[in-house]
Amino acid sequence: MSANSIEGFINGLIVLSLGEMPAEFAWQDAVGWTIQVEGCEVTEADETAPTVRCDATHNNTISRALDVGPYPGRYHMKVLFAGDEMLGTPITSTTVTESHQTEFPIRDFTLETWRPFLTWLEAHHPDDMDLMLGSAVEPGVEFMLIAGERKPLLSEESIALWRQYTAEFAA
Repeated sequence: MSANSIEGFINGLIVLSLGEMPAEFAWQDAVGWTIQVEGCEVTEADETAPTVRCDATHNNTISRALDVGPYPGRYHMKVLFAGDEMLGTPITSTTVTESHQTEFPIRDFTLETWRPFLTWLEAHHPDDMDLMLGSAVEPGVEFMLIAGERKPLLSEESIALWRQYTAEFAA
């Protein structure tokens, strides 16, 4: 995910900049998020910058405990190869020059995984919800959750709580 992200085209589920990606990776680890690449194919054989589409599935400890998912995703990448040139700079190895996730079943994930976990969290640890959840997802930037849902807060304290309560929920 990190290798296939560039500023402006972030493959994260929560963050919008490269600087924030380490915190997202820590959160993904805390909730047991996995991304399984199912296959890739060239979708545009343009010699100057071919496009590759990769299909993947997403899952996490919470969705597995609920017996829902995995959730399909799709990524599109523009690729340059060793010997190519980009903006006057020679490319020395295969390089992704543009990348973005184009498909993820946001509604299904929100309804089947996110909301059931938050309902459980509110019933069992209501005092920690504001420590674990940040601002609401804005319309137009829905990568993982539908607009209006509060996204995970990515502080060290929050991530520790996500790890603890994800394990508790799964148990």
